[in-house]
Amino acid sequence: VFSHLSFKFEKNQRDRALSKREIKLLLDTCKENKNPNVYLSVYLAILTAGRAITVLNIQKRDIDIENNTITLYNYKTSKKYKIGLNEKSVEWLKTKILPNYKNNEYLIRAVNENRRKNPPQPFRDVPKPVYKIMDELFNQGLNKQDNSDRDNVVNFHTLRRSVATNLAKNGANLYNVMILLNHSSIEQTMAYLNMTTEDLNNDIDIFLGNVFDE
Repeated sequence: VFSHLSFKFEKNQRDRALSKREIKLLLDTCKENKNPNVYLSVYLAILTAGRAITVLNIQKRDIDIENNTITLYNYKTSKKYKIGLNEKSVEWLKTKILPNYKNNEYLIRAVNENRRKNPPQPFRDVPKPVYKIMDELFNQGLNKQDNSDRDNVVNFHTLRRSVATNLAKNGANLYNVMILLNHSSIEQTMAYLNMTTEDLNNDIDIFLGNVFDE
């Protein structure tokens, strides 16, 4: 009925988005690694939808258990922003993670206590085993040097895009997705999401169909 509708937006083709099932597979696989930073870095990336540098710079003091929030830093705009945390993640952080840290320590830190710097310093890079796991799970047969293959390569930034895309496809308000990503506009968020024009047109079609059928 509304097939004439057309909603166009620019789409960044560089990164693909993982499905909810793929995200769960990644988390489960990372959890088996002996290095706790592997699971924790991926967990925090999914929890916050933050960029790698943002995730690596999360400190214990950034997490407000009482108010279920976490303060993050956007290195592109040089500004802090705050997002909410669900109760399950707060309980996990409160009981399993935070008791092992001093207030100014970074959550992603040297496993060996003797190698931890004073004052604490953030990691410069995501733990290498994370990329190895991603390659084994999702990047088999892809040539990272080939532009056509690189569009489908899963990397750490894919997690940020995956969270946003899955939220949008599951009906999340795009304004809320924008806030989560700390974007400056809805247009920026729309261009960022791995959603096709068909995805959005179908949503519009269903909505208007329900309205005019009443």
